[in-house]
Amino acid sequence: MDFNDVIAVLDGNQPVSLKDEPEIPPGFEPMPKMKKVPLIGAIACGEPITAEQNIEKMVDVPEYIRCDFSLTCHGDSMVDAGIHDKDVVYIRIQPEVENGEIAAVRIDGEATLKRVYYNPGTLTLMPANPAYAPMVYTGSQLEEVHIEGKAVGWTHWVG
Repeated sequence: MDFNDVIAVLDGNQPVSLKDEPEIPPGFEPMPKMKKVPLIGAIACGEPITAEQNIEKMVDVPEYIRCDFSLTCHGDSMVDAGIHDKDVVYIRIQPEVENGEIAAVRIDGEATLKRVYYNPGTLTLMPANPAYAPMVYTGSQLEEVHIEGKAVGWTHWVG
């Protein structure tokens, strides 16, 4: 039996039969089809931490989410965006993001997750928690800052 064949989520629809499995009770629907992506390490949601580029394990992500890898979040600087400590964030590799989008950013070998804002000659990495100050880079500091990719989703773990 395939794990994805029997999991269901609350929806309010009529029962749905999955393959030859028993009917799903009313109010539930099947989980989306999943794919595996590498979990390659951790990313700071607070102060930057050392970026580790080793695959720790493969994690399930809904197939409709276009991502290349995932990272475990540590810290609380992105809580107002709904991203908490120990959540897994899904990243699509791309070297640029739009103003205000959340990105995995490497700064001199360390990685952090922040909203990115561009201004002439300045790059600001903005936390989503007023307890943290923005990280502002100008001039030659900009050479140390690299967008690794855009955050395209995350899994929030409860409990």
